[in-house]
Amino acid sequence: MMAVGTGLRASALLWLHNTEVDLEKGTIRIPVERSKNGRAFTLGITDTLYPYVKFLAENCHPESGLLFPDPNDPFNRMCYRKDWDAALKLAGISNFRFHDCRHTTGSYMAMAGYSLTDIAEQLNHKTLEMAKRYSHLSDEYRAKIPFKMNEAFLAEASASVVHMVDTGIETTQEQTKTSKEGIITSKPHLRLL
Repeated sequence: MMAVGTGLRASALLWLHNTEVDLEKGTIRIPVERSKNGRAFTLGITDTLYPYVKFLAENCHPESGLLFPDPNDPFNRMCYRKDWDAALKLAGISNFRFHDCRHTTGSYMAMAGYSLTDIAEQLNHKTLEMAKRYSHLSDEYRAKIPFKMNEAFLAEASASVVHMVDTGIETTQEQTKTSKEGIITSKPHLRLL
């Protein structure tokens, strides 16, 4: 939940310290030392993620402050590999790495309509090209893209064309104009293009 909800790399997430969590502001601050690209960054804690973060922060190790401490050495991060592999096996999932959770975050954000800039910020990428690599759209989502575009932009124009066709509005040569961009016409069959 935390991996997909934040999009953090394993090293940033597993070394998360209670001093980096501000429940009042609803933020997580990753210091430069644990940032792959060399800059500190802040993430918002969503309403869905908040109870998990709150639980982890309130139940962190009292001495180390780590949210995910190793049970045998609380000043070291937990090793997730064995539990991760067991969870994948139990769920019947193969060929899925922990890092793939970051790709899932980027993909979910893209399908929710966030810009590449937003995705790059959330995943702490320096370039939009890297954010693009992490934003995979499902086939189901891709199939809906033209419908969303139609609903957002073409519905009104379509309604006026249908009205023109239904009412049999005719156009004359005088209603056709020429501009710098080319010919503009109000002829229904040309508007349908």
